Amino acid sequence: MKEVFFEKGRRRVVAFFKKGCVDAVREERLAKVIGDFNPTLPGKPNADYWRELFCWPTDLVEHRHRGLGIVLPAYPDLFFFREGFLRGKEKSGGWFNNHDRRTGRAFRHVHVHASERGDLRGMALAMEAVARAVGRMHNAGLAHSDLSENNVLIDPVSGRAIIIDVDALVVTGMYPPDVLGTAGYIAPEVLATKHLDFEDQQRVHPSAETDKHALAVMIYRCLLERHPLEGGRVLHGLTAELEEESLYGLEALYCEHPTDQRNRPTAKVHLPASVLGSELDGLLRRAFVDALRSPRQRPSAGEWAGALARAVDQMVRCANRGCPQGWFVHDGSFARSGCPYCGSLEHGAVLKLEFEREDKPGWHWRTGSLTLNASMHEPDGTLVRRCHFDRGAARGPGEITSGVARVHWRQSPQTGLYLENIDLPEMQVRAGGNSGAMHCHSVPVPVPVGQKVLLQQDMEIRFAGGAHPIRAWVRRYGP
Repeated sequence: MKEVFFEKGRRRVVAFFKKGCVDAVREERLAKVIGDFNPTLPGKPNADYWRELFCWPTDLVEHRHRGLGIVLPAYPDLFFFREGFLRGKEKSGGWFNNHDRRTGRAFRHVHVHASERGDLRGMALAMEAVARAVGRMHNAGLAHSDLSENNVLIDPVSGRAIIIDVDALVVTGMYPPDVLGTAGYIAPEVLATKHLDFEDQQRVHPSAETDKHALAVMIYRCLLERHPLEGGRVLHGLTAELEEESLYGLEALYCEHPTDQRNRPTAKVHLPASVLGSELDGLLRRAFVDALRSPRQRPSAGEWAGALARAVDQMVRCANRGCPQGWFVHDGSFARSGCPYCGSLEHGAVLKLEFEREDKPGWHWRTGSLTLNASMHEPDGTLVRRCHFDRGAARGPGEITSGVARVHWRQSPQTGLYLENIDLPEMQVRAGGNSGAMHCHSVPVPVPVGQKVLLQQDMEIRFAGGAHPIRAWVRRYGP
């Protein structure tokens, strides 16, 4: 629809619409997108944060020969490949999850240079960023309508992502969609009714609900490297077009459906969604079993963002430096003792902070956990942020990103993991006993700002004072 030109200095681009692609409605919508709908405008809440997640149009221009165009910021350099035969190309999501449709076998390493493949943790962080951006649009009453790997740029090394092509946003009752979406990401109800007249009330158009389906597909594809509705099932006697409409539409079937196994991938390398932890596995099952044909039951973008953030908190770095994913989720429901991607058992014990709140005396509720990835090979350790233990602290937009404490490796005078107080005046610790910290009656010891304390099994950490302190327990899993 557009021809794109770099501005001198290459900090911005101008995209001119081709002839026949602009009418009065589109021009009005573009003006709204640049103005009223724009979360990146100076003065808007968390504008700097959203500017990192969207490539949002900033102005309209008119050229005497080329006609109407929009001005956009140029993509940051990290969203262009720097190595291999992809050098100079945009890092669209599709390069990172190529796979064989029938077997589920992934081929992403064939295309992407080793230095730019990233790892599971970086990809999960990128998907969290996408989910937060989609949630921002939905909360404002907007829908992307064509959310797919083609309209999201990903850098799994840094864990960053950016949504592009937001100039055709859908506003229900005001601005209709331009397209159905991208093949493989179109919601089943849209495919099933696309033959109906555009004005037919039975026809389903792209909306926030269909965005939720596309977001779930993208998360599944990027984290598990295959499509959730593609498996070994073959529908005989259909043309390629009708087969596609059936496989993704009326007859769509989750390849990990708990009771219907007709669409299981055939590759031996197939790993189930459970390797991502129980929370993400549950959301995926809800998206592709319960809500596949019930759009209102689909997980929201906010639910995805929260689940992805918590999965990242539970990740353990694989000790095998040749592991294809580099990290794996350790959330307590994980049945294996080693890395599911390479089989390595070398990571040994896993140390976690298990956070807990006390709503009233004697009533304790677990609120999450944080895996402590710190060793002699990773001296920077794990940063504890306020959002980990404070229910009132923001996570994502508006978050105070500076850490309040840090867990790192120290070889002397005692080898082990140390908790360093960065910015909590009231931090206290209480040593655990053989019967567990819940029954330990030792006196809490203050940890002044700037001081460190050796972490021990069942130790209690109080991050804030008061009658009902916010706290965590140190737990050890494994040998």
